[in-house]
Amino acid sequence: MFGIEVDGSVEPPSFINSLQVALKETWAVIYAHGGVIAEFDNEQDAREEAERWTGVCFRLDAC
Repeated sequence: MFGIEVDGSVEPPSFINSLQVALKETWAVIYAHGGVIAEFDNEQDAREEAERWTGVCFRLDAC
């Protein structure tokens, strides 16, 4: 059987595909006042928000 082993059981490829969908790209903005919002799904929106409010943006990576 082809798949990925998780906790001793082998999961089918559909399980892998569902993980890839769930782990979409996420960007966060840290504002000058210390607030954080991590709800941006693309770099352009995060950059615009950071520039508008004198913050910085970065990509959150799933490990």
